Amino acid sequence: MEADLRRTRSPRETASPYEAMVAGCVAGSIGQLVGFPLDTLKVRTQLQATREMALFSGWRVPVATAGAINCANFGVYDSAWRSLSDVDDDVDAPSSVVFAAGACGGFVISPVSTVISRVKVLQQSCAFPGMNVRDVCRSLVEGGGMRSLWCGFSANFCMECCRGCYMLFFVGAKRYLGGESKDLALWKRSLAGAFAGVASWIVVYPLDVVKTAVQAQNPLKGERTSTTEMALRLYKDGGVGRFYRGLGFTVLRAGPVAGVLLPTF
Repeated sequence: MEADLRRTRSPRETASPYEAMVAGCVAGSIGQLVGFPLDTLKVRTQLQATREMALFSGWRVPVATAGAINCANFGVYDSAWRSLSDVDDDVDAPSSVVFAAGACGGFVISPVSTVISRVKVLQQSCAFPGMNVRDVCRSLVEGGGMRSLWCGFSANFCMECCRGCYMLFFVGAKRYLGGESKDLALWKRSLAGAFAGVASWIVVYPLDVVKTAVQAQNPLKGERTSTTEMALRLYKDGGVGRFYRGLGFTVLRAGPVAGVLLPTF
């Protein structure tokens, strides 16, 4: 009876940064695979594409690298909040610490995730039909130099740093659902993850629309519109609503993906 009344320590309270990184690696690959078809539909809608796209076009690089990306992201996040606070669980950490730790994780992965996103968007939009990843990268370098691989970096950097909002929403939802208990059932962690995914995407979605439009440019055709110019062009094209085109697909994708990703972490 006494054992039943004692609170079992949460895995997060005893997990090391290494374990957090491994969990992020597994969760990242699963999450990408689950949500990739909806991501393709999102990109197609954002670009107002008329050409048919295979739902899994360009899936290999994001899925293959998602593990490493999330491994680094969650590892940095876990190390950051532990270093910035003296608590054993991020649920007990100040909200400012949670946000800062999440932003740190996004900051670290942004240079790599920009290149991955650039190649993914081009393959999803069929800008280089029939080309594999190596050929797409070679064409980008030929058309715009090495810097072409990092096209859209500023928008992607801002998006990645908004992972602070992502983790803040997740931790906040865990606090609300858990009350005084830190030991949440899996369904509650999944619900918190789904909420965090949807809420954070609503916040950053306009940035994603601009990023996609910038990264879909083909340097071989002389397309070199800057991020600021692209944002103005999109606004002239459809006003504020233009920055939310395709949001429905993202919301449908964000819930299941984050519901899988964050509880695994």
